[in-house]
Amino acid sequence: PMTKADFLSFVIYLYMNNGIFTPNVTWRAGRRPAPADSGLHMLSGRPSMSPGFATSFKPEGNMTNPQYLRDYFGRLGFTDDRDVVLLMSAHAVGAARGLPYLGEFNSQNIVSASSSDSWESSSNISCGMGTCYYYDNLYLEWKVGCPTTCYSCQWGWISTKIAQYDPFDPYNTTWNYAPSNYTTEADWGEACTESLRKLDLFSYTDKENSRTLRLPVELSMLKDPSYKSIMEEYVKNSDEDHAFVLAVGKAYSKMLEVGVPTDSLYHVEGFSLPGNTPPLK
Repeated sequence: PMTKADFLSFVIYLYMNNGIFTPNVTWRAGRRPAPADSGLHMLSGRPSMSPGFATSFKPEGNMTNPQYLRDYFGRLGFTDDRDVVLLMSAHAVGAARGLPYLGEFNSQNIVSASSSDSWESSSNISCGMGTCYYYDNLYLEWKVGCPTTCYSCQWGWISTKIAQYDPFDPYNTTWNYAPSNYTTEADWGEACTESLRKLDLFSYTDKENSRTLRLPVELSMLKDPSYKSIMEEYVKNSDEDHAFVLAVGKAYSKMLEVGVPTDSLYHVEGFSLPGNTPPLK
């Protein structure tokens, strides 16, 4: 029988392979059933973090030292800087829906890339999802503050319209909860910046449009020569985002197997969805 851990990781795998990020994630079975005390270790946080770094089990966006990323991902078994940079690109899509950060991470520049484009001189930036995320990190001008614009907030919509019954989605699985400060336009911009300040937090937004969000831990990668050079590599050598898509698939495949003994994992025979057996080399 399939364990719960295998099932949940398999659902994530299917989503990744059929989503817009990468079709190159691989999946293996072999996760054991969780014991009764599973998860209790999370209460004490992550051990072995450097002095001054958050020890919370989940990653903290307010860290400003790039070494925090090495410590955090190192505890998960990721010791290659490239894997860290690739996994951080998960913020190439989606949004921070309040509590406490507000804003959208996705780039305004996402179009089909061409390897012949000049990244530095072209006024028409051409990049795929992953390399656009790195491009924005590297070349947009950032300021402390919250975005003022949100394309996915549907400001002005009434709740009854948002909750309208859809016969093709009777359980409303596509509805995403968001707190009121995400859906209320007046709570963005300066109001958001002040709310974060009261919590001793801050975020960045782009100077030109105040549309894109970055957390301190993301832009901390610019301070690190290794992280920065890896981002530059994907941007300057983009070929329709293929290099990034292949690499992030391999990195996320490792993430799906964190904490699972290697000798417990096995490929499922006859399972032939793209990206599965054998893993891409």
